[in-house]
Amino acid sequence: MEIGINEALNQAIAAQKAGHFQKATSYYTAILEGKPHHPDANHNMGVLAYTNGNLDQAIAFFETAIKSNPDVPQYWLSYINLLIERNQMDEANKMFEQAFKKGLTRDPFREIKQKLGKTKSYEDSPKDAPYIPKYLTTSVVAKRAGVHRDTLLRWLRMNLIPEPKRDRRGWRKFTLEEANAILLFADGEDAAPVD
Repeated sequence: MEIGINEALNQAIAAQKAGHFQKATSYYTAILEGKPHHPDANHNMGVLAYTNGNLDQAIAFFETAIKSNPDVPQYWLSYINLLIERNQMDEANKMFEQAFKKGLTRDPFREIKQKLGKTKSYEDSPKDAPYIPKYLTTSVVAKRAGVHRDTLLRWLRMNLIPEPKRDRRGWRKFTLEEANAILLFADGEDAAPVD
């Protein structure tokens, strides 16, 4: 049974990295049917839910992953960054304090720099960024912009916003920069509906 779960997990991770999210979801779901508290499967399902804009689902998966194995820094990082994105700062601070008490927020390179006496000669590196997918779907961009998917498609047809690249299936792949530009457009006066 354990070998089967490990194989399924490896297949799911490979599918997720390749952008085959449906296939990855199927593998993770199968794992969670047999082991509902499997920490890696829960965390990675949370990442997939986040990618698809299902933030409530993502939070539930991240919470289960942390409860199942609270010693993995990435679980905390994903969860705290999602709380910050949702502007749940009190909860994010609370979770950070818990992670800090467990020693999970310690930067190993900072400790090494101190031991080597290099604290003043090297600048601190940037903080860990949240997991952010490389590309976003039309539905996710529309949801984040607070408009209906059909509205976003109409803006594309009217050339009000630039057409993104497409994947091999013909699906639109919005970069983060394109998505942010659409958010600004949606907030601006130019986004007023055209009759």
